[in-house]
Amino acid sequence: MTVMVDWLKVECPDPFGQVIDAGHVMSVRQDGSLEWATAKRLRVQGSHSSSYSVRNVMGRDIDDEELPVSRHRYGLQLDGNPSKFLQGHNLFGPADPLDLLERTVAKVGDALGIKVGWADYGLADIQRIDLTSHWLLDREGDVLPFLQAMQERVFVPYRGRGTFHANKPETLYYGYVDKGKRQPDWKLKIYWKGEEIRKNDPMLWSRLAGVPGAHEELLRTVRVELTLLTPELKRLKLRKVGAWSPEMVAYVWALYVDRLDFGALEMNLDLIDTKMAGLKPRHQHAIAAWKAGNDLREGMSHRSFYRLRKDILAACGFDIKQPPPKSNVVPLMRIVTAKPALHPIWADDLTSALMAA
Repeated sequence: MTVMVDWLKVECPDPFGQVIDAGHVMSVRQDGSLEWATAKRLRVQGSHSSSYSVRNVMGRDIDDEELPVSRHRYGLQLDGNPSKFLQGHNLFGPADPLDLLERTVAKVGDALGIKVGWADYGLADIQRIDLTSHWLLDREGDVLPFLQAMQERVFVPYRGRGTFHANKPETLYYGYVDKGKRQPDWKLKIYWKGEEIRKNDPMLWSRLAGVPGAHEELLRTVRVELTLLTPELKRLKLRKVGAWSPEMVAYVWALYVDRLDFGALEMNLDLIDTKMAGLKPRHQHAIAAWKAGNDLREGMSHRSFYRLRKDILAACGFDIKQPPPKSNVVPLMRIVTAKPALHPIWADDLTSALMAA
């Protein structure tokens, strides 16, 4: 199994020696005087379509304590996905936060045309870190039923049963909180990686079409993401970037993700939404007719029926040669197992192509 750092928000020593922001947001009193101001984050373009948010962390000048907008810098805040910023995608990536931070700062400096001075990045304070890894299922049609089975059967200590957001049926959350409410100190989410790229990054999805095996693998990939925020990092005594290493990433990952049982899950095939499972319309119609009690061999040639049977078995596990289960008997069940994904060769080919573009 490969685990990577998928998000990194830090405050680190300032290596640039000049003000970096995208202007200010200010509050003005009724009398026209300035009440407060805060620097806006500057979005720095990285590889492919990715960017990183950067701004100076400002302190109030001792000699001018009434000045709302201070120009006294004491650090740099960086917030974003370092793997995507550096290599153009976050399908696979490094697991060393210190190395990622150093390379991210260097790339920010190059993008802004600013010379990067020395800084001890090991002293940087982490405000958020996301770790992620992938599991593979046997077929694309298993992904959504697998997530539904996880929601029904897998509980996580202190987070309970997983929940689906109304607008994201392909994402299962452990610790979901609506925007505007206090976020939990740590949370997990599990989602369909291939569908996320297909919907949210069509340009990357189009590039992946030219990488043999990429679409097929991603469409049966389940991704797990662990988010740790400042209070949890303090509890773990892992607030400083220097406290992390690839070995520590693997250790922390196991602490939380081992709470999920990714062993064999028993799926109730009667509850599968065939449309959501990605089946072709003709397969959906055939399954509906079969469930209604029709013998699909009637009116079909022997070869056509067995070709249809093979396609449906491969797509979702229904065997239309057998009689469909009735409502007063045990539901039709199938065991599905998620296997840890290894680092594929095509991921390196994709990284090289995106960084060269």
